[in-house]
Amino acid sequence: MGRRMNWQQMITPDGSPTIEYRARFGLLSGGRFPVAPGDNERGEAALAARGKDTSQSERAYIIRAVAGRCPDLSRVAQQALDDDRKDGAV
Repeated sequence: MGRRMNWQQMITPDGSPTIEYRARFGLLSGGRFPVAPGDNERGEAALAARGKDTSQSERAYIIRAVAGRCPDLSRVAQQALDDDRKDGAV
């Protein structure tokens, strides 16, 4: 496999990310919150689950990273950041 592997090849038939996908695209340590550039499905999932077992700084990092990797979700990510700020989570 080449260095610039297509991220779609790292998704199992049931839609789960492989270990390689998590290692390469995980936003947090241990491959948590894996989001490849352009992978809107996992980007949306990361935004939805951002508060589980994360610190305030990790939540903000997840939201900003998703916005950078998935430009189509930047408006949704900005809304999530605003919501977290209102709730005092960031």
